[in-house]
Amino acid sequence: MCGRNEGALFMFDATTDARDDSETPFVNEGAGDAMEIDEIPIGERYFVTDGDATVGPVDGELLVRGIHAGKVPLDAMVWSTGWERWRSVSDFAADIGVLPSREEAKASSKLARVSDLYPLQLPPTDAQAQTLAECKTLNEAASKFLQLAAAMTGADCGWVHVFSRQAGGAMITLEGQGPRAQFGVGRTIDPSDQALRAARDGRMVISEPIPGVVGSAVAARILATGVSPTAVLMAPVLCGGQLLVMLELGLATKAGFSATDAAVTEQMGRDLAAVARKQGWHRA
Repeated sequence: MCGRNEGALFMFDATTDARDDSETPFVNEGAGDAMEIDEIPIGERYFVTDGDATVGPVDGELLVRGIHAGKVPLDAMVWSTGWERWRSVSDFAADIGVLPSREEAKASSKLARVSDLYPLQLPPTDAQAQTLAECKTLNEAASKFLQLAAAMTGADCGWVHVFSRQAGGAMITLEGQGPRAQFGVGRTIDPSDQALRAARDGRMVISEPIPGVVGSAVAARILATGVSPTAVLMAPVLCGGQLLVMLELGLATKAGFSATDAAVTEQMGRDLAAVARKQGWHRA
């Protein structure tokens, strides 16, 4: 595998992402190990992200036990099918009566990791990986990546940008999907673009309908496809430390991208990175 997107590096890009610890609500002070769980959401499936790892789908009972045991960061975000927005783990835990006391939270804060949760099986991407492996050039693979990711996530529009040595190492828009996408092909992304900076750091971005700085940069480009997005997703593909491909997708017909959408897209990005390494596209 190549680049920093070998792990699940997700950026939750919303106004709720930067929570002040002093504002994090705590309940059940002094409850300790005797804490009673009001409601365990058995049968529900959840996705959890802390900005550095996204795990899911996770069984509801496992998630609740993890929160109660102090193994899930309270400032992480959680999402389940049917929810319009991601929620903080602390708010979710408070609603079902499993929020640790302040003392318990402090004791476990250095140990809590989203990656401690064990995910359920995600949709297979073997067929998509084979399609990418058959590509002969980086441009062909990037074009397929856009098509495959849009189909797997149900995206209504999108762009794929590729690294160009001929353009001095700039990221050039290769292809787009949307009624006006043809007019954006061949454009260069400004090096100071916030989304491009995140991509070069290997960060995938899932943006809420009210995006932050990075999500706003993606949404502005997605709007140029002729579709007004309600949510956007950006996925980078790195190999040998070099950003080769930057994928941007937009939704207009459903509430938002799920963590499953992000995980599947990231897996296809890894598959593309593996092909790039084998073909030496990062050195060409």
